[in-house]
Amino acid sequence: MKIIYLIGELSMGGSERQLYLLLSHMDLIRIEPIVVALNPSLNKGYQKALVEAGIQVVQLPENKKHVFQRLIYFANLFRKEKPDIVHSWSVHDNPYAGIAGLLTRVPLRLGSLRSSVNHKHFKNLPLIFQKLALHSCQYIFVNAESTKQELIQLNCLDSRIIVLQNCVFIVGAPETELIEILKFPQSPREINIVGTVGNLRRNKNIHVFIEGLANVIREYDSLVGVIIGQPIPDDLEYFEVLQQLIADNGLQENIFLLGFREDVPELMHGMDIFCLLSNNEGTPNAILEAMVAAKPVIATRTGGIPDLIKDEENGILVTPGDAREFEAALRKLLSDTRLAGQMGQNGQHRVQEYYNCHNISSQLIRLYQSLLQQ
Repeated sequence: MKIIYLIGELSMGGSERQLYLLLSHMDLIRIEPIVVALNPSLNKGYQKALVEAGIQVVQLPENKKHVFQRLIYFANLFRKEKPDIVHSWSVHDNPYAGIAGLLTRVPLRLGSLRSSVNHKHFKNLPLIFQKLALHSCQYIFVNAESTKQELIQLNCLDSRIIVLQNCVFIVGAPETELIEILKFPQSPREINIVGTVGNLRRNKNIHVFIEGLANVIREYDSLVGVIIGQPIPDDLEYFEVLQQLIADNGLQENIFLLGFREDVPELMHGMDIFCLLSNNEGTPNAILEAMVAAKPVIATRTGGIPDLIKDEENGILVTPGDAREFEAALRKLLSDTRLAGQMGQNGQHRVQEYYNCHNISSQLIRLYQSLLQQ
């Protein structure tokens, strides 16, 4: 099968990582993937990784900025390559896969929605583009059952929606421990590290993480908070809010902003508890990576998170935006290390069984074959 994938860019983001993980586990003798990035990336980490894995990567010419220019470009590309499948990996690019694929008679035209329809990136699209994003392709891939239900409420046919869970690569502990990066003089056994990972945007509720820690830190002298993620150009004011919140609570020596890191899966091994307090999510890579590292998770009851975290089994679910619930969950795990350890082990077993990359990649190939036969 020849498959052309469309993706917004190939920077070090969650959806880009998922595409890389799945393609790097495919049998390239049977599958010929071509990845087309529509926009230039500030960080070309996954573009380089895909090329090193033997996968062809094409960058859309920068002079193709307008919708019709891009439609013509993709129509010409599809005529030239004659793919069996065109699969848009970004909801913004679904119309290009659907319309250009139909015009050039590509047998199977697939789109994706990798977050909630309530996310601002989707809701801010013009209404006509929202309709095309959801209805121009034959099938829509989502990574959470909750997203499927949202689409059904928007009158998408159940039979057109396919749930493909995210996968995670199993990694071991790093050579450089997180405690060393923080430059703490104490032994790791004397420090409790609570961490969160995500771009510094309001949806991630990093301020709730800081507010919750501010109260709990007063009771636990050994508690340290770690925030891994980079400021976002369209929300730089929020980064300033977070810095001010840390300063106002006198937490400059307790909460650390580490910025963007490429070694997040390895650094998870240095945390005692992982937290993700977003307002909405699909299926977060960061939670899967925390589960691989056998860490208990405190996360919000939203999107695809309850599919990953079974409350009181491998973590604790809380209400988005509720700092008090977060505080209570944090105190519970800090005061009962045996419970926290058992939750971490339960999560690790779950992720190894259901979310490993080889199994999910094989599942995707079987879906392609089945849909082509239909």
